[in-house]
Amino acid sequence: YVIWPSLFDTEKAYVDVEYVSPHHAGQTVADWRGQRGIEPNVDVCVNVDGDSFLQRYKERITGSTA
Repeated sequence: YVIWPSLFDTEKAYVDVEYVSPHHAGQTVADWRGQRGIEPNVDVCVNVDGDSFLQRYKERITGSTA
């Protein structure tokens, strides 16, 4: 995302780590609807142009543009 932000779609959300529930401890939870009344604290990636990302990744790894 830092190198190729145009390949990603993001949405702002408040995200926290669940630490109270014994069944979900450590799980990240996003408040997509703002029900907690807390300002969003992160941009969450919701979509990626996978083909372009993999092509660019392979080019970086191999040093080839072919």
